[in-house]
Amino acid sequence: MHAPVAFFTRALVAALLATAACGSSPSPESRCDQVREHLIDLQLPKSDSARERHADVMRRAMGEEFIANCAQTISATQARCVLDASSAKQAMACSSSRLAGSSRRSE
Repeated sequence: MHAPVAFFTRALVAALLATAACGSSPSPESRCDQVREHLIDLQLPKSDSARERHADVMRRAMGEEFIANCAQTISATQARCVLDASSAKQAMACSSSRLAGSSRRSE
C-alpha cells in the first residue's frame, strides 16, 4: 500500500501549495469531500473484494485535515479536473501550475 500513500501525500502537498481555492457552490468542504472520495476510488481496483474496507482505511488516513486543507487551497478548476479524471495519473496532472490560479474559493 505504499503507492497509494505516496499518491495521497503528493495530492495533499499539491493542495497545500495551490494558490487558489474551491468555488462556493457546492461548499468547499463538500467539493473537497468529493475530491477525496474520487481519489480513493481511483486508487482502489474495482475487483478488490475488500474495497470498502480499504477505502475506509484510506479515508481515515487522509482524514478531515485533507478536507480542511483542500477547502482552503485547491481551485475550483483543480477540483473539477480531479473529479473528471479517470486515472490517478490524470488526477495528479490537475495540480499543474496552469490550473493553480484559475479560480478562487471566495468567488
